[in-house]
Amino acid sequence: MEDKFQILLFTPEVPHPKEGEILTAALEYNAVDIVHLRHPGLNKEELREILKQIPICFRNRIKLHDHFSLIDELGLLGPHLNSRNPRYEGQASHVSRSCHSMQEVAEAQDYDYVTLSPIFPSISKPGYGPVNRELSPVHKMVALGGVTIERLDEVEKMGFGGAALLGAIWQAQDPYKELRRLKMKRGGRFGLQYITNGTTPAEVKAEVEAVLKGGCRWIQIRMKEADVKTLLLAIYNVKKMCREAGAILLVDDCVPLARNTRIDGVHLGKDDMSPAQARQFLSPMAIIGSTANNLEQVQHLDFANADYAGVGPLRFTTTKKKLAPVLGIEGYEQIFSWLRSSGYEMPVVAIGGVTPEDVPSLLKVGAKGVAVSGAISAAPDPVAATHQFIIKLNTKTLNKPQNNINE
Repeated sequence: MEDKFQILLFTPEVPHPKEGEILTAALEYNAVDIVHLRHPGLNKEELREILKQIPICFRNRIKLHDHFSLIDELGLLGPHLNSRNPRYEGQASHVSRSCHSMQEVAEAQDYDYVTLSPIFPSISKPGYGPVNRELSPVHKMVALGGVTIERLDEVEKMGFGGAALLGAIWQAQDPYKELRRLKMKRGGRFGLQYITNGTTPAEVKAEVEAVLKGGCRWIQIRMKEADVKTLLLAIYNVKKMCREAGAILLVDDCVPLARNTRIDGVHLGKDDMSPAQARQFLSPMAIIGSTANNLEQVQHLDFANADYAGVGPLRFTTTKKKLAPVLGIEGYEQIFSWLRSSGYEMPVVAIGGVTPEDVPSLLKVGAKGVAVSGAISAAPDPVAATHQFIIKLNTKTLNKPQNNINE
């Protein structure tokens, strides 16, 4: 198994009506690393029809639990062995196996990874689990069973090399929304969004290279004065490096470019296209951010179509020409108090003059992260400045009490 913490998506036993579309989107937008196609009730031809809905370029990230002859035929990643199919005689080199006890794990030596389940009470099988974990997890173990997006940090801290989601995605009212939440969790795990400040594609590229090196995994390209050709070049200059780093890449305002370049999404200002309109144009996997500058605007956010809100400014900043009145910590406290009392759970990123010293206070009142531009781009060492924000954000996560892990 790779060194990075991997995310697997298991399909339900009964195929979802939009399964092929959802799996294709999850793989294309890198919400998950590997898909496990798990349909014991389907015959070989029925399973082949589902696989044909997924483009060839993504099939090398798919594992089968049944009908292993399709693996070589369709160029799939490999088999996942289980009690129904305990052996594999094909050519694929990537083989995994289901385990339901630590004794089984101890006996499973020559596998790329094993799944141990259920780690938590199962979502798809009420009353099932959890398994007794008497031994410490090893890196090639993947946690399965009752795993939710909120529990991913907990699973990683337990020592697992990956996590598999099933019911948390497929039993949701909107699987696409949950996959977008998963992608934001993965890409924005340290809570830092960098907003570019350069005016040329070369400047933007240099900025993005620096912040990626410093640990940032969420980039928003903002070039308000640029024409479409310049903005397009800036996107293509950084798209590959963001994808290789596992970073989310958004563009400010320009919905058609977000769609045509197939980047991760768009951030919309108050005077831009509405999130509802943008959702009609973009892939269902596209992340949409929305701007708010005060409590009244937060109250009118499109909670159905936006995935997060950038709220600010915290204080005066020179990187925004039309600056709204500053909020201060007191303004954020008021906003988060209203969100909690109203039952809304949209992640809020604090923006506008934020420094590393502000991070603990902003996280304490309810922010899920911070968006930064000048504090990094104008720093003598942008890489070090980025890393300083990461340290502040990650320290809060590491010190979080275990009983609050799902907050």
